[in-house]
Amino acid sequence: AFIEAVQAKDPSRMRSPYGPSLNSLAAVLGANASAERDGQRLALADVEASEVTWNPRHCAGHGTPTLD
Repeated sequence: AFIEAVQAKDPSRMRSPYGPSLNSLAAVLGANASAERDGQRLALADVEASEVTWNPRHCAGHGTPTLD
């Protein structure tokens, strides 16, 4: 649906607005970062402000997630 909405230049085809979608993404990235830190509780505001980073390559053993 997203690709079709962009191709048609029709925002009404989007299934969810940008703001709520961004909040969902931040929650998922925060959960990933928390899991990489053995379940450490992270503030969603820190994730949204990019104070918490997650390196997906860590899953393959190629790095360590960082807390800026």
